[in-house]
Amino acid sequence: MSLPRYMTSEARSPFDPRLIFGVVAAAVLAFLAFVVLAAYAGDFRSGRDGRAHALSVSAVGFKGLVDLIGYSGGDAYLARSPEELETEDLVVTTVDGRTDAEALAELLELRGARATLVVLPKWTTQPHPLRRSWVTRTGHASPAMVQASLPEDFGIELGQAEGRGGRIEGRDFLEGLSFPAPEVTRTIAGDGLQTLLAAPGGDAVLARVGGKGNVYILADPDLLNNHGLKQRETASAALRLVRELNSTEAEAVVFDLTLCGFESRPSVLKLALQPPFLALTAAL
Repeated sequence: MSLPRYMTSEARSPFDPRLIFGVVAAAVLAFLAFVVLAAYAGDFRSGRDGRAHALSVSAVGFKGLVDLIGYSGGDAYLARSPEELETEDLVVTTVDGRTDAEALAELLELRGARATLVVLPKWTTQPHPLRRSWVTRTGHASPAMVQASLPEDFGIELGQAEGRGGRIEGRDFLEGLSFPAPEVTRTIAGDGLQTLLAAPGGDAVLARVGGKGNVYILADPDLLNNHGLKQRETASAALRLVRELNSTEAEAVVFDLTLCGFESRPSVLKLALQPPFLALTAAL
């Protein structure tokens, strides 16, 4: 007579091998994902912080210009390392109250005689109460704040002109470029500046800095930022402006992110996840 099944001495293992294998595999994959995220955490940041840079979708940001260049058939690249700035293409770098003047001087030294456009700040802002990536305007950036973000040898002075109903007019190789001026237009003045865009009244809005190769300064960012590009005429002028400032054989417009805190720094983890070491890492 056989014993009932519940009375047999056979004991089933409480651990299913397939379950254990699944848990171990999930743990390994989670660890690998953590390593990759830790290595590239800085590169994955969206940049939707309301500041004035090429990742920002706020009114003072320049994401619209990046997209507009792409939609018009051009190429726009975001540079996260100094090595990516060593190109013959026009580099657009933006300045705000957090910009380190010494870092900007180093960037311009790296660029040498190659075309570089420095866009100055105009507005002070605070985060929008309802939209994280938006901002609200609180006033104009003071000349002292702007000067503190620029190398001392620039020697420029900031001013403003009444632009209501007037137009920005191009000069020199930008002659023929004309579009509506912002209601209050930021201007710059100083020895050795060559005016390329003039505000109503003749003061410089865009100028080439004498003795610094092809360094250009744009005093009023509303000619290129998301707020300004909502006007069709300004958007068209912005495309022509970056095209004319670029070198003859340039292939793209490069937007610098290193001054804005989005620099991609080298690390051992990144090195292990990039060729030629990636094959060894995968084998291990």
